[in-house]
Amino acid sequence: MSADNLQKPLAQAYLIESQLGLDKMDTAAKDITALISATSDARVRGVGYALMGDLHTKKGQQTEAFWSYLRVDA
Repeated sequence: MSADNLQKPLAQAYLIESQLGLDKMDTAAKDITALISATSDARVRGVGYALMGDLHTKKGQQTEAFWSYLRVDA
């Protein structure tokens, strides 16, 4: 996808979600952080924080997962 494509961040989010499914958590954590910091779009940031919550849940870090999910709601 080209850099100016509006769907590119969401496509990246789906790729990150697949990394989480494959237990590639170190790579996913870096990619999620990059996704969140690269945009001011509330929808993309919400998806990013939801993915961060999923990552923390898979790692058994329930408190961190709670705060990530709360940022989605806020």
